[in-house]
Amino acid sequence: MPPNTQMSKEATMHGRKVLLIVLVAVAALAATYLGLSAGAPKAAGQPPTATASSPAGSPGNRTPGPGPARSPTASPGQEMGSPATTPPAVTPPKAPKPKSRKPTVARPKACSSTAAAQPPAVTIRSDPPPPSATGRVHFGQVSATSFDDSAQLDMSGDYQALTMRFSKFEIIMGKGPGECDVSRSLSMTLPVTGTAQAGKLGFYVQGYALTGQGTSAQLTLRGNGQVKVQRFPAGFDDSYTLTLEFPVTPGASYTLSVQLEVHENPDTGGQGYLNMSSIDSQIND
Repeated sequence: MPPNTQMSKEATMHGRKVLLIVLVAVAALAATYLGLSAGAPKAAGQPPTATASSPAGSPGNRTPGPGPARSPTASPGQEMGSPATTPPAVTPPKAPKPKSRKPTVARPKACSSTAAAQPPAVTIRSDPPPPSATGRVHFGQVSATSFDDSAQLDMSGDYQALTMRFSKFEIIMGKGPGECDVSRSLSMTLPVTGTAQAGKLGFYVQGYALTGQGTSAQLTLRGNGQVKVQRFPAGFDDSYTLTLEFPVTPGASYTLSVQLEVHENPDTGGQGYLNMSSIDSQIND
């Protein structure tokens, strides 16, 4: 083989060895570079690497794929580096409607000490008829119980009529709010005697009433199962007469009662006055 040819082959073999060495060096450098890249710290915003306590297969052990990483707090559609968007307004839950309650009724105001109880009662009796009184139906000994100790009871000569007069049987209102209701009452026992047939008894109550704004009054008359009521609304200013009549039988005894009432509005108060000035009764054959 010519010397030139031999030298050419040796040069070619030497060049190949050098190229192979260069390729190996390049491959080593590439491997080193890739290893450093894998151990480099992650970019801000990437999920933290799972610790040793994280279960296998958890999201922290997964290698993120290509493409920009998302912030863990970023909402869908908001990528890293994009301008922050305003979160949608959240409508607060509606408060439950309160359960309906029954209306509370205000308790009435207490009456003041001015609405005193009825004073102690006293009983007044008429003179009994003489034993010789016979024939026509007439009254026996009549008694009346009330708080007016100054009342006077008079009987006619034939004991067929009586009159009772009062000076303190009254109710006066107007001392201010809070007096509420005040009442005064009277009870009479009327025995009937004689030998004649049954008769008829008339009972008549008279007095005066004045009721201003904020007050009202009432008078109730009871006897022999009957009830008569006289009402005096606000604005009344006049005298009154209330009558009760029923048949009577000799030997029987009858009870009659009278009650006066005045009511004052506890919130506003008002002027009120009611009295009973007299009672008349008469038996007719």
